[in-house]
Amino acid sequence: MDEAALTQLPNGSVLLNMRHRHLSPMRGRAVAVSDDGGATFGPISYDGTLISPVCQASIVSFGGATYFSNPASTSSRSQLTIRKSLDDAASWSGSLLVQAAASAGYSCLVKGELPRRPTESEPMGGILFEADGGSIRFARFPLSL
Repeated sequence: MDEAALTQLPNGSVLLNMRHRHLSPMRGRAVAVSDDGGATFGPISYDGTLISPVCQASIVSFGGATYFSNPASTSSRSQLTIRKSLDDAASWSGSLLVQAAASAGYSCLVKGELPRRPTESEPMGGILFEADGGSIRFARFPLSL
């Protein structure tokens, strides 16, 4: 396991989300939960909804929700997607495709709501990602997913 990301879930537990190289990406991302502030973690399991090639991912929690981004593909670093969980990452109820094209696949979610623009009618989040062609882009997305 490597390229791990941590987030404190709305219920106070800490979620460790990891990429893995040795098992089928169809199993999803490797995860483990800590109920003691990260001093110890429970067993590793796999979140089958969070399919992934061998690639980094980003995860943040705020406002009672958890957001996750990665290339949602088992065969290539494409289909960069943001997912949303309202039940401490037990399930993922919403998703948004950010970019279908292949890229290096790396992304970083902003932790927190962005200042609202006059044209925006709902709260927005942000994602910085490596786009097709090797450029770095920033996109806003509705937190409602």
